[in-house]
Amino acid sequence: ISSRLSTLLNNLSTGILMEEPDHTILHSNKCLWDLFGSKLSPEEMVGKNIQSHMPEIKKFFKNPEDFAEKTLSIVNNKEPVNGQHLELKDGRTFERDFIPIEYNGDYLGNVWQYRDVTQKKESEKELIKALDIERNYNELNKNFVSMVSHEFRTPLTSIHSTAELLLLFGDRFKGKELKKR
Repeated sequence: ISSRLSTLLNNLSTGILMEEPDHTILHSNKCLWDLFGSKLSPEEMVGKNIQSHMPEIKKFFKNPEDFAEKTLSIVNNKEPVNGQHLELKDGRTFERDFIPIEYNGDYLGNVWQYRDVTQKKESEKELIKALDIERNYNELNKNFVSMVSHEFRTPLTSIHSTAELLLLFGDRFKGKELKKR
């Protein structure tokens, strides 16, 4: 890897892992190992086969076997994957991308990119919860207005009718009868 590319990858705020076709680690950045809370340095991992570390890696995930199967399937299919969400045992959520590298029809390896999207997911949940509360409030408000309108309509219609009758025929009533009406 050229020094420019290496510098770029090392300064990204996402975890990067570049693999050779035989799963040998070509490059990784510190952010990747920090995401997993590993004390390993990226330099220590260069040249090692990532598949031999799968038992250690998969233990971080809520569904370890599912993680391992999906990872193997993605690598075997050699199709790009964007934004796949992974749940970790500690409650965090990672999002990962898989980018196969091909040149003139030859498969040269791949790049994995990992991001911690826990805060984003929690914010989405809070937003959805707030929207549900807002919908419920709007529904209650609508029902209240409808109920109040219905409850007042009948007595007001009766009062209005009586008032109109008094205006039209009020001269027929005298004294107590007029006050009663």
